[in-house]
Amino acid sequence: MPAETSKRRMERRTVHSKDHAQVTLHAHNHDIKTSLYDLSPIGAGLFYENATADDVKTFKSGQVVRISFDNEDPNGRRTAQAVICHISHIEKKSKQGLLIGIRFLAESAHHDLHSPDKAEQDEMRELPELFRPLAYAEDQLFYGEFLHFQVLAYSVTDVLLRTSKSNKGLNPGHRLFLRVMLPDHVDGGSVIRFTEVVNPSLDEKTYLIRAKWEKPSKTFLEALAEFLFLACPGISVKALVKENWPAMALRRALRFRYASSEDEFIQVLDLRLMGAHSDGRWLDTQDSRKMLDSFDIHSRHIMCVAGERLVGTARLVFNDGEHLRAEHTGYGVKLPDRLWKGGFVEVSRLCTHPDYRGADVFLFMLQHLGRIVLTSGNAYMLTNCVDSLVPIYERFGAKNIGLRFDSPFMQGHKLNLLVFDCKKICAGFGINPIYYTLGFKNMTEHLERQGLVEFSGMENAVRNLIGLMAPLVHKMEKKKRGKKIQQPRAGKQSRKPRVA
Repeated sequence: MPAETSKRRMERRTVHSKDHAQVTLHAHNHDIKTSLYDLSPIGAGLFYENATADDVKTFKSGQVVRISFDNEDPNGRRTAQAVICHISHIEKKSKQGLLIGIRFLAESAHHDLHSPDKAEQDEMRELPELFRPLAYAEDQLFYGEFLHFQVLAYSVTDVLLRTSKSNKGLNPGHRLFLRVMLPDHVDGGSVIRFTEVVNPSLDEKTYLIRAKWEKPSKTFLEALAEFLFLACPGISVKALVKENWPAMALRRALRFRYASSEDEFIQVLDLRLMGAHSDGRWLDTQDSRKMLDSFDIHSRHIMCVAGERLVGTARLVFNDGEHLRAEHTGYGVKLPDRLWKGGFVEVSRLCTHPDYRGADVFLFMLQHLGRIVLTSGNAYMLTNCVDSLVPIYERFGAKNIGLRFDSPFMQGHKLNLLVFDCKKICAGFGINPIYYTLGFKNMTEHLERQGLVEFSGMENAVRNLIGLMAPLVHKMEKKKRGKKIQQPRAGKQSRKPRVA
């Protein structure tokens, strides 16, 4: 019909002979070379030159065939299924042959690519409109042209894209190298294979494209996982791990602030109670206000927040040299004189949310706690923990001073007293160089730029020597974190929130 013909001409791009690679039509065990005369993501017109009478019998309307676009670039090579819609014979300017109209078939029956239900079913995370990244790729069919996309949603296996209808060659089976414009990931991308192209009924200007990542690199997947975490409020590390995303650190996703309202303080107490329950304590208590004690009144409560979710907390008790204000003195512990002489801040009730384990929340909290101690004019950070956590604290420079004590909060579980000499640790002394690089290097450089700490020539020489190891250390830690966060899938129990 004229109206349908006019619409097809508007939807499809006219292709002239020899302006493109050949298209091979696979039907009934025959491989037939054809050429394009028009193309869109929905369908195409093929010209089979000098077709014989026997060739005509090979094709019929409604027949399912395969087509492949010949291309020198392996990334651009594609094969798609299609159904023949019409066949006609032409003879024009001494040329004769068959015009074969085809409509592309998707790999699977996706009816509404953009519905939230579909995204949830395929574990695709739909990105908020404000944070949808752009992507681009070199067109493998039309020379010198680039294709531009907006990333709407993705999972570890699939991606949902929107693109302009000016891009006519994006049919199912299409392969190309998609470069996603992610922060700090220059030209990062992966080969993708289109599985379906949909013409949204309510959108006359764009196509929706569903594609699969093909052998994406681990670095690229880590960048995608981090972007998801930053862009999607409420998502947790535990949820990403269940979706098979690789392990990642959350340095750029975390924010720190002090609890400054009653609601925020209740969140802190709720996380304390969650940690106590996971350790088998306070099981008969559901009221988190029972986690409150007299030292909370003159303390700061630091909150580590991811999105709007509290993922870690710690209490800082400032005694200002007064014995009666010191938390550990209240437990009957006689503290060494050197602590009173140098000044110390007490850190307790440190807890990490279980959904964020394996993402170094504890490490980033330790950095901020050390910074607060030094900027407050104190030399030492005094903290405590149960026996199983002592080795973890010692890795980052804590010294176990051999004092064990009881706390009502621990309900009979002994605590160990540990001390961080923050100034010495920042200078690189008394700490393994690997853990100095991970835990204190960035924080120390910040304090030095602010003029809040000064180092001797010897101390700077030690710091510079340790700095040479930084690239190797971060590579080792990333590999280690990957193994650590994969443990639950190997049948091991999830680690409990850390509470001290």
